[in-house]
Amino acid sequence: MTGLPPGTRNPYESRAIANRRQESMGIVFCIGMLAVGAILTLAVDWNTDVVNLDVVGLVLMAAGLIGLSVYVSIFKRRKTQPPSPAAPVVVEEERHHLR
Repeated sequence: MTGLPPGTRNPYESRAIANRRQESMGIVFCIGMLAVGAILTLAVDWNTDVVNLDVVGLVLMAAGLIGLSVYVSIFKRRKTQPPSPAAPVVVEEERHHLR
């Protein structure tokens, strides 16, 4: 029971779904940078006078690796939040029975 009228969505659920989608898009972008950088460095054999594609590939791989590690560490911290103040506090009572 959520206490919402029938047919009404919980606004916090849609926010959680949007956050999950945003998280996966960031990870996909960083992995994509790693893949494009690896392709430019290892698979492309073009030589240009203006741009060294090996260096561009290495920079993209480094940026993708740094971005992925920062992104994962931020979302790892974000998922370990303390309970909200509205959460009920559970107190265990210790009772000692003497016989």
